[in-house]
Amino acid sequence: MLSLSNLLTPALRRAGIERAVLAAQVVSATEEWLTVMLPEATRNSAKAISVYDETIHIACTNRAVGQFLEGRYKLLEAHVVRAVPKMSVRALRTRIVAFLP
Repeated sequence: MLSLSNLLTPALRRAGIERAVLAAQVVSATEEWLTVMLPEATRNSAKAISVYDETIHIACTNRAVGQFLEGRYKLLEAHVVRAVPKMSVRALRTRIVAFLP
């Protein structure tokens, strides 16, 4: 019997949206990781915004949170690889913003 993921992969590939779906899964996995990793007081200070060219982009409201996340990149990479095995991640970029999107 075929699993749902075995049926979906060829359909996504035919529709040309496989990369977009994988990127959305990476952003979702990153959001889960942020919820676990950030202390409660700063939990609303960062948000995963995109994945482009194997780089995860995270918006932060202050530099301290950005540096905290950059120092834990390998943990994020391991989490994403477990959550989305088909997607590789090579870098993390943080951007300081006044307000989170």
